[in-house]
Amino acid sequence: MRANRQHQDNGFTLIEVLLAMTILTVGLLGMMALTVSIMQQNGYSKAVTTATTLAQDALERAVFTGYDNLPAADQITAETYGSIAGFPDYRRTVAVDVDAPEPGMKEVLVTVAWNNDSRNLTMNAIVTR
Repeated sequence: MRANRQHQDNGFTLIEVLLAMTILTVGLLGMMALTVSIMQQNGYSKAVTTATTLAQDALERAVFTGYDNLPAADQITAETYGSIAGFPDYRRTVAVDVDAPEPGMKEVLVTVAWNNDSRNLTMNAIVTR
């Protein structure tokens, strides 16, 4: 008589290994795409923060200058790419609009552009007497 022997699995089949590798590969590719997207967004956030700081600096200088020392007529001053110390990839334009929005007020409008003018940020402040 033959002895009853039960068949025991002592490992993984080739199909199971290939399936596990496929699932792992798909997951890793998804994580790689997510990482690249996060890095791009971090770069954009850094650029927006820098532009905001440059615009705020120009606005604070205009407010500190005071109403009487700002131009008496509408005037625009521009700093080109490379002219802002430490920030060669940005340009800044400051426009002063007299009697806007009301008489006795001057609106200071600052626009900061980067990435060859494909991106920009605008901030404004109103200076009164």
